[in-house]
Amino acid sequence: MVQLPSVVFSKKVQLPRVIWMFWDKGWEKAPKLQRACLKSWMELNPEFKIVAIDMKQAETVINRKMHYTDEAWNKAIIQAKSDIIRIEILAQHGGIWADATVRCNEPLVSWIDNAVKSTNFIVYERRDPAVTQNTRPHISSWFIASTNSSYIISKWRNQVRKMWSTKPYPPEVHGYFWAHRIFRDLTRIDQEFYNQYKNMPLMDAVGPHCFQNLTSHMNKMTTSQCQRRFKSFYK
Repeated sequence: MVQLPSVVFSKKVQLPRVIWMFWDKGWEKAPKLQRACLKSWMELNPEFKIVAIDMKQAETVINRKMHYTDEAWNKAIIQAKSDIIRIEILAQHGGIWADATVRCNEPLVSWIDNAVKSTNFIVYERRDPAVTQNTRPHISSWFIASTNSSYIISKWRNQVRKMWSTKPYPPEVHGYFWAHRIFRDLTRIDQEFYNQYKNMPLMDAVGPHCFQNLTSHMNKMTTSQCQRRFKSFYK
């Protein structure tokens, strides 16, 4: 049974000092890349409690059986389960979610409180040429910071639960980026959600998706270009 952290709030925006990271099969079985990323968060953020969980622990933390049927859960692929887990964890407990393939380059205390002060929520957003006006906002959900009182995370979670309660399930309708699509649609049908979203500082996901910009707060290390340039990291 996972031991939930004693939440410590920042003075300004009450962002819990906890970082959630997930590897479904357990961190002792995670590849070197993922374990190295986890280590980077631990080393650069001593002020934060790192909660590294596996699938069984994640289901306990979010009270999965209370909110998602076995049929729906078993239908979801691992990526969809991960999307549900991160949204539920932040809506219920707050804190910071970082994907297992995200390496931290800068201490969170140097910037995170200022980033979330407007809406108690922050997420990176894609603004590259592949994202059209019709598909905006297209968030990048590999890093999310939120209090559990954030309007955005609460509404997002509520809509996720609603859509997973009936068939067809969201991925069957919206594909791989179903959670991103729900976020986008909420900016169009919920005025307060849109207002909160517009009050967030824009954090462009283009730089963090590769090591090209070493001044970024964290870098997504999944592209072949990054792998070629940073082979030593995988050793």
